[in-house]
Amino acid sequence: MSFILHDPATVSASLEIRSDARAAGRARRFAVEKLGEWGCAEIEYSAELICSELATNAVVHGRTGPREEDERICLVLTLRPGAGLLIQVADNSSALPLPRVTGPEAVSGRGLRLVAELADAWASWPNSGGSGKRVWVYLRLSAVRNGALHHPLRPVTEGQRTARAGAAHNEHSHHRGRNRDH
Repeated sequence: MSFILHDPATVSASLEIRSDARAAGRARRFAVEKLGEWGCAEIEYSAELICSELATNAVVHGRTGPREEDERICLVLTLRPGAGLLIQVADNSSALPLPRVTGPEAVSGRGLRLVAELADAWASWPNSGGSGKRVWVYLRLSAVRNGALHHPLRPVTEGQRTARAGAAHNEHSHHRGRNRDH
């Protein structure tokens, strides 16, 4: 991801969020606001969901102290125009996230699988010094991924459905760089 961080056209914004029940909503609003300012409506929906899931995971799994103790989550959005968006969320726990296999009756445990489906790549690593971790997600910035907008939870027109079918065939034939949980 160094190609994003070292490009002079790159823009970045960060937000420190209190690790509490309102963190996911704050992360969503921040992502929508920044992507709107940056003219990135094409990935706004996916970025909003990803920021919400990562903030929720940071609250649920990333706290290291008692609930009454003030802990923070750091959300960073970095955009390289014409290339992609890097989303980073840091919390206090050094335990790395792992997607879970859940049954149909489970009320939680699907967040990282959703992130993996929406993202072009994602990973996590512990912070240097052994305290805390950072999760990053990369979304390609292309209004059209092989001819169809990539919003799997939104209605799809017949033309988009046809384009997606062709894109899916091409993606599975030339699958590279996607970090997915199967």
